[in-house]
Amino acid sequence: MLQVTAKPLYMGSTSKKTLSNRYKVFEIRTTFIFQHKKMKHITTPLRIRHTQYTDLSQLQSIYAQARTFMAKTGNPTQWTNNYPSDDILKSDIKSNSSFVIEQGNDIVATFVLQVGDDPTYQTIYKGHWLNNEPYATIHRIASNGKVKGIFQFVVQYAQQLYNNLRIDTHCDNLIMQHAIKKAGFKYCGIIHTHNDSERLAYQWQANNTKAYKQQ
Repeated sequence: MLQVTAKPLYMGSTSKKTLSNRYKVFEIRTTFIFQHKKMKHITTPLRIRHTQYTDLSQLQSIYAQARTFMAKTGNPTQWTNNYPSDDILKSDIKSNSSFVIEQGNDIVATFVLQVGDDPTYQTIYKGHWLNNEPYATIHRIASNGKVKGIFQFVVQYAQQLYNNLRIDTHCDNLIMQHAIKKAGFKYCGIIHTHNDSERLAYQWQANNTKAYKQQ
């Protein structure tokens, strides 16, 4: 069983009203309850921050571990040719859409939260999006496997910022498909990536889907 609570933390003396999302840090305290002979409660504080260029080597290490894990679990073709490249990661950092999750001083996971239209989502096959309102997209989420519940953490963080979220995954990535559905996303159809590879597309919407929660 997983119990989660989260609260926003603000860095420095900047007021909450004027603080941009760029400098916002979220902390989550996740309690894992293990069903052993003796119940154990482990509290792990996690923090989200924007990725820095100096984090690149650690990100590539995490993605390498993710590619190995996916290959072992029946999904060897989603991230091929050492995807994502340094150029892609640098572009994510430059656009302020790349984030890392820290446990103490260690980076344990990374993801992209991209605001605005995704070119690969303009055309969807065998289905339709839940709405055509503005949205943010979760991309390239990966962890080193040392902390459980990373996907739920990322989704919770994104849901506090945006009313509309989209995400996609490979048809062989059964683990991610399960996690996406469990997080409340609805299957919408099939999209094609930049290299014409098919992906299963999902969307989550809050009750009020008119716009972003925060600008």
